[in-house]
Amino acid sequence: MSELNNVIDAIKNRRSVRSFTNEPISNSDILTILESATWAPSGGNNQNWGFIAVTNNEVKNKMFSVVKDKLVSVASNINSASALKAFNDYANYFGFFASAPVVVAVVKKPYDSLIKRMFRRYGVEKEYISNAAEQGISAAIENILLCAYSIGYGSCWMTGPLIAKKELESVLEISSPDELFALVPIGCAKDIVKPIKRKPINEVVRII
Repeated sequence: MSELNNVIDAIKNRRSVRSFTNEPISNSDILTILESATWAPSGGNNQNWGFIAVTNNEVKNKMFSVVKDKLVSVASNINSASALKAFNDYANYFGFFASAPVVVAVVKKPYDSLIKRMFRRYGVEKEYISNAAEQGISAAIENILLCAYSIGYGSCWMTGPLIAKKELESVLEISSPDELFALVPIGCAKDIVKPIKRKPINEVVRII
């Protein structure tokens, strides 16, 4: 029961952390966190993921720079003042990853499910869409968040910076068919993050 309580504690008390101290993370802790990711379920146990742990400040600054440049470029094409304000307010959250001691770039590798291959081969169910590749990687990211919390770190699942996906892939030397899926900054939280209210369980669950 104590192990179950530990899992529930991590699930309920993990927070999305967006400000970090300068305290470094040991390579041992980085590997512990990323090893937890590799134990996530994936379609056909394909494990179609890869992880780049960025600790080099020069690389992080390059990543921040390409995201910032992209945001400026996009903003320059927004003619509505209200839309521009909304965009800039939201975009303010796209660059904080650079302040974390570690930024994990989560890489999606190709995965073609057996059923999808069969349907394609025999020309049936052309409307069938499989997102098994994305689901496995998402499970891996959740493991990263929970493991990071469990050993004393804060983290955040980020997709906003992917507005500069191609530019980030260039900085990180990620080549097709691999592609950048998310960024997860990890570090010691600078501030206490208050819990966010969740919907009542009876609003989201049906037992039939």
